[in-house]
Amino acid sequence: MRRAIFVLCLFAPGCIEEVYPPDLAWCEDELSVDKLPEVPTYAETVGPLLQSRCTRCHREGGIGTFAIESYDDAVAHKDAIRRAVVERTMPPWMPAKCCTDYEQDFSLTQEQIDLIASWVDGGTPRGEPGISPAEEPGFGLGPVTLTLDMAEEYERNPPPGTNDDTRCFMLDWPEDETKYVTGFRFVPGNAAVVHHAVVLVAGPDLVPTYEYYAQQDEAYGWSCPGGLVSGYGYLGGWSPGWEGQKTPDGHGHRVDPGSKVVVSIHYSAPARAEQDLPDRSRIELVTVDEVDHEIQAISVFNALWPWGGMPIPAGEKDVKYNVMYDPTDVVGYGQPLTLLSVNLHMHERGKSGMIGILRKDGTEECLLQIDRYEHEWQGDYIFKEPKVLEPDDRLYLECHFDNSEDNQRVVFGEKEAPRDLNWAEDGEMCVGFVAATK
Repeated sequence: MRRAIFVLCLFAPGCIEEVYPPDLAWCEDELSVDKLPEVPTYAETVGPLLQSRCTRCHREGGIGTFAIESYDDAVAHKDAIRRAVVERTMPPWMPAKCCTDYEQDFSLTQEQIDLIASWVDGGTPRGEPGISPAEEPGFGLGPVTLTLDMAEEYERNPPPGTNDDTRCFMLDWPEDETKYVTGFRFVPGNAAVVHHAVVLVAGPDLVPTYEYYAQQDEAYGWSCPGGLVSGYGYLGGWSPGWEGQKTPDGHGHRVDPGSKVVVSIHYSAPARAEQDLPDRSRIELVTVDEVDHEIQAISVFNALWPWGGMPIPAGEKDVKYNVMYDPTDVVGYGQPLTLLSVNLHMHERGKSGMIGILRKDGTEECLLQIDRYEHEWQGDYIFKEPKVLEPDDRLYLECHFDNSEDNQRVVFGEKEAPRDLNWAEDGEMCVGFVAATK
């Protein structure tokens, strides 16, 4: 189902042109698995591979549903492991391989998928221990220099008849000199109710406005339905599975003295009633005094969507929205922009999506393509080779939604019935985030 689309000059109110953007081409990933001629062993190849790609989640106390930290663990769950890697649902790396290359790609190559499948098919031989583990893909922010905590707990308080509550909180910025954030991690106090979070910077000129909002609400923070997605300095975001972001070397997000950090948190009803407890989240940052390049965040979406312009009818299996615009006029002041990373955000009914560039000469470039979107496994994807957006090039965003009966949330143990959706905290979103420098 195709809906009416608008190209929007997002930072210049009134600049709206009603059109149907041309669709950018999607690439096709190969999902075939070929069995290797020789059966690998756990000690020599499979074990180190699982340690470097899987145990970050599948460990005791981790977010994975079971641990695979040992040979016995791997054998006990061999069929589930084989099925997950062959179907490419695990490790949870959503970008299509055919689009472009990213840093810290912890997905499995086709050869590694074949290796694990061959080990299971060959009887899971243990082999001789003592082989060095495989190289880690490079996770971690480095030493955290600043931690910001919510001032108090907040208990989810959705409007009557709904299950979701989006709340904004303002956190003090303690530094008295300009700093640059090069590493970011949001740590939810109660991950069962935190649906997602976006963390922004309000400069000194905006602080009085948000102080006023906070003073008007008796509870901690203030209600901000739909969240905050643009117009402010972006620090980072969080959704389930999103462990943190590290900027490319020499790049950082600027925060001036007198600023405040604004945290927009979407609270959703948990799957089980006993998990509906208060939240007190925190932010962990890596800060430095100087960087070579200051990062600016570009939000890609249609500014009419948050105002009822993104209807998704109940029962529809494929509802499509897209938008395209040139951010160089405002963000780049007519100069080229260097694109560093990309992220796509939808909710649970998100089905697939892509972000790309339509060049002024008519050629296309893929920045991010996700063929099987999962809300639980979002992240920032840093390009191995930065992309240059020239004036008159346009960023393109396309989202597909599945609002059928088979693709609904589980709330308090019960699957929701399909209902008409739109842009809202208990509905859907379609936003691309692109980090850029001039």
